[in-house]
Amino acid sequence: MNDKSHFSEEEIAQCADAINDGIYDQLPEKLRKHLSECEQCASEVLMVADIAFNFSIKEAQPKSSRLKRWIYVVSISAAAAAAVLIFTIFKFSQPDSNMPLNKAMIAQTDTSAKIDKKGDSSVLMNKKELENQQIASLEINEKLEKLYRNHQESYRANSIQIITKGEVAYPAIDSLKWINKTKDKLTVEIFNNNDQEIKSLGTNTSAVKIPKLGTGIYYWKLINEDFDLLYVGKIIVK
Repeated sequence: MNDKSHFSEEEIAQCADAINDGIYDQLPEKLRKHLSECEQCASEVLMVADIAFNFSIKEAQPKSSRLKRWIYVVSISAAAAAAVLIFTIFKFSQPDSNMPLNKAMIAQTDTSAKIDKKGDSSVLMNKKELENQQIASLEINEKLEKLYRNHQESYRANSIQIITKGEVAYPAIDSLKWINKTKDKLTVEIFNNNDQEIKSLGTNTSAVKIPKLGTGIYYWKLINEDFDLLYVGKIIVK
């Protein structure tokens, strides 16, 4: 794939499937790099991922043109919505050749900014910033990932036996569990993929409920009262 070109239908579908399946970090680096730099492709991937998740589309996308692919998707929701989307796609397909592609798309899609003089274009920019943040939240953290992988082979625990191992999907799994027969004092620390601690939970029981988390990849550590790291797991939030 040429890094300067936009994604093909197959690459958009590949990235969207990876997001829906919680395996975005397993995508080839060149795809993730392009998504972090191209607003148009990031927007399309997130839109396809969201539609696929909401409507549970299992059939393969048509391989002819982007117009047919989008017509197929929107026909599931409503014929009227399809007409509006088709009109918008035709507008997208004819950007001003004198403008950079991203600026042309913003100028064509932000029709509300042309009508309303109060600055509604900021809404569109905020949406794109949010989409970029969602993409970034699915990147793995190399340091925490290494700890996580090391603890899948073995973990330091004498009286503690880990029940919730490996990668878990939230909210499908809402608690982290282990066996703590001797009621040891334990701490669960939860980190985001920027290695920032966002929650610390103390307990002497055998489980803690996973707190409400935004979309992204998280890592949790189980630590005893002697500050020994007993286990590292991963939490995926779609």
